Amino acid sequence: MPILIKDYSWEQNDNFVILNINLPVGHVTSKAEVKVGEKMISVMSQTHLFRIALFRSINHEESTLKVHHQKLEFNLSKIDKISWDELTKKKSGKELTEMFIDLLEQERKDIEAKGEQKRIKFRADKDSSVNKQLAAEEVKRTERNNIKQFELDLISQKIKNEKFMLEAKAKKEEEDKTAQDAKSAQEKERKASSEIQFTDVKKEPTVSTRRSKMPPPRQRGKITVEFTERSFPTPLRESNKPEEDAWLQKQAAARKRVEYANGDLTEQDKEDGYLEGKAAKMIKNGDYQSAINALNIACKMFPRKPSIYVLRSEANLKMQNAVRAAEDAARAFEMYQPPVPANLDDRFKCHILRGSALRRLQMYTEALMDFVAAEKLNPKDEDIQQHCADLRNIIQNNGGDEWKKEWETDLL
Repeated sequence: MPILIKDYSWEQNDNFVILNINLPVGHVTSKAEVKVGEKMISVMSQTHLFRIALFRSINHEESTLKVHHQKLEFNLSKIDKISWDELTKKKSGKELTEMFIDLLEQERKDIEAKGEQKRIKFRADKDSSVNKQLAAEEVKRTERNNIKQFELDLISQKIKNEKFMLEAKAKKEEEDKTAQDAKSAQEKERKASSEIQFTDVKKEPTVSTRRSKMPPPRQRGKITVEFTERSFPTPLRESNKPEEDAWLQKQAAARKRVEYANGDLTEQDKEDGYLEGKAAKMIKNGDYQSAINALNIACKMFPRKPSIYVLRSEANLKMQNAVRAAEDAARAFEMYQPPVPANLDDRFKCHILRGSALRRLQMYTEALMDFVAAEKLNPKDEDIQQHCADLRNIIQNNGGDEWKKEWETDLL
């Protein structure tokens, strides 16, 4: 049971109630737990307790506390400017405890309300700064557009002036030529009128016939043209034909079986795809260890077939063996090179398996890189988008640097 503190004094004026509480010797006032509410005051210092119900309600937000050596001085702001007859109301210990619990609950709500106000203010300040930045960018964009428009108007006016000058020059040259032709015609008429011709014999007037130097028009004809149908084959995609040829050669090499000495295997087991299909059924039925054993044998017979490593990565991931799952997914992804449309789905699955394995190993940044690469291969997959968002939140909440766009390197 705590020891009650009874060494206190109080006085009042029109606006405040001054309460002085003397702590026992050896108590540090700065370490005392002080709670001030509208209707009560609670001070806990080591094993000593001071808890009273006030005679009237106070404004605890405007009230102040001064810490002195071995003494706490409260300046309690009155809500009603009325003189108090007493400092405390008589309450039982149970009632004081209930009032203290209510005080703690009210204090918690006040803290949450202040925190929410801070968050709202921070969000408003952030939105305001973003709006200011957008407005500044809009002003700069408007200025650039105005400068471009001004330059465009200058160029347009210059072109119009040059065109007007060219037209005026051409018109002047035409007028000069017309005047020169008229002057030459007048000179010829003047010379012709000044000459007098005398003839003794009158000659019959000759009739001149004008002959055209142009050949006569041809007679109209008709040219008949017949076309033979020719069907062209579908054009090859020349842009990625070398990559597709390399991929087909790798697929053909992967189907070649390597001789594996094992007396327990039948000829059917050694066929391409048999153990792989058997392992897929085992994974579907939940027998992951048997599937891994079958795929280990298949890897030894067909070491360059990537689909076997994909299945083994999936089985290892089901067995919580994330390291082996990541290794098999990475090896399969290397075999699915060069990237062509024919192996897009397989590369997408490799990224998903490796990203899931790295996430279980808590390598969140590397896992995010794989999921981002998978998102680039299939942008419409909402599950991949959710995985990327979750990993970004984990990276940011773990105290590391915030996610940067330059980390999202192209892994394709």
